[in-house]
Amino acid sequence: MQSKPFDDPQWLFQIKWDGVRCLAYISNEIKLFNRKLKPRTTIYPEIVDALKPMPKGTVLDGEIVALREDGSPSFYKTLRRDLRRRPPTPLALANAPAYYMVFDMPFYNGESLCRLPVEERLKKLAQALPESPVVKNVDVIYEKGTALFAAAEAHGLEGIIAKRRDSPYLIGTKSPLWLKIKTENWRENR
Repeated sequence: MQSKPFDDPQWLFQIKWDGVRCLAYISNEIKLFNRKLKPRTTIYPEIVDALKPMPKGTVLDGEIVALREDGSPSFYKTLRRDLRRRPPTPLALANAPAYYMVFDMPFYNGESLCRLPVEERLKKLAQALPESPVVKNVDVIYEKGTALFAAAEAHGLEGIIAKRRDSPYLIGTKSPLWLKIKTENWRENR
């Protein structure tokens, strides 16, 4: 069932980036995995390099995207990059740059943040994420989901994610505390 956009002071909202879901595990090495836990580390060396300042014992959750010239996400370009069988050449990196849009941080510096409300995790994420041209913290809009949805729709984006401000990070399960709200026109722009 498709959720409809709404406003509510108990919820926060983020853009739903149309890309490849990716978990980043920062330990002695940095490893990237897609949602099926298939390794993606060698495919995105620029993201791995950008995450090197993060402390060991950190896990980030986000979406890897490739962008069009106008700055909007292109699922086709993302998939082309994600399906590579070998590491990209410098020319390929220049022609198909990837960006890691981070929307949550379930572990930080060896400590589980899963039980903390998403609002608190996002504050910690904003403080912890290194400045980088390829790793970005997904912006958060509080309470005003209808306006963010209208902006996403106007720009041809996939939609938004609504999250209860007090929601924990649930591993391996879907929850009514996080809702996908998709626009009608996003498939045309893939």
